[in-house]
Amino acid sequence: RRRLARVRALRRRRRLAALRRKRHLARVRALRRRRRLAALRRKRHLARVRALKRRRRLAALRRRRALQRRRYLASIRALKRRQRLARLRAIQRRRALLRLRAQQRRRRLVALRRRRRLAALRRRRHLARVRALQRRRRLARLRAIQRARRLAALRRRRRLARLRAIKRARRLAALRRRRHLAALRRRRHLAALRRRRRLAHLRRLRIARQRRIAHQRRLAHQRRM
Repeated sequence: RRRLARVRALRRRRRLAALRRKRHLARVRALRRRRRLAALRRKRHLARVRALKRRRRLAALRRRRALQRRRYLASIRALKRRQRLARLRAIQRRRALLRLRAQQRRRRLVALRRRRRLAALRRRRHLARVRALQRRRRLARLRAIQRARRLAALRRRRRLARLRAIKRARRLAALRRRRHLAALRRRRHLAALRRRRRLAHLRRLRIARQRRIAHQRRLAHQRRM
C-alpha cells in the first residue's frame, strides 16, 4: 500500500507539473502575440510619418523576431532535454522496482521452503509418537487399538484439511499477484499512450506556429514590395 501511495503521489505531481508547463507556454504565446501586434501597429503608424523611420523600424523588428525565434528554439531544446531526463529516470525507477520484486520473491521462496521442511519434520515426529503410543497400547490392552485408530484417522483428516487450506491460500495469493501485474501493465500502457498523444499535439502546435510565422513574413515582404 505504501508503494502504491508513493506511485500515485508521483503521478499526481507529474500531472500538476505538465499542467503548469502548458499554462506557462500559453502565457508565453499570448505575450508574444501581443508584442507582435504592438510592433505591427507601431510599424503602420510610422509608415505614415516617414520612409526613413519605416526602414529603421523594420530593421529593429527583424532583430526582435530573430531574438524571439532564438529564445523559442532554446525553450524547445530545454523542453526536449527535460523530457529525455524524465524518461531516463522512469526507466531507472522501473529497473529498481523489478530488482526489488525479484529479491522479495527469492526471500519468500526461501521462507516457504524452510516452513515446509519444519512442517515435514513435525509430521514425521508426530507420526513416530503416534506409532510408539499405538505399540504401547497394543501391548497393554487390545481394546485401545480401535480408539488409537480413530484418533489417527481424525488427525489425518485435520492434517489434510490444513494442507488444503494452505493450497487454497497459495492459489488466492497467486491470483491476486497476477491481477495486480495485469493492472500495472494496463496503467503503464495508458500512460505511454497519453505521452505519445501529448507529444503529437505539441508537434502540431509547433508546425502551425511555423506556418503562421512564414505567412506573416510573406505578408510583410509583399507590403514592402
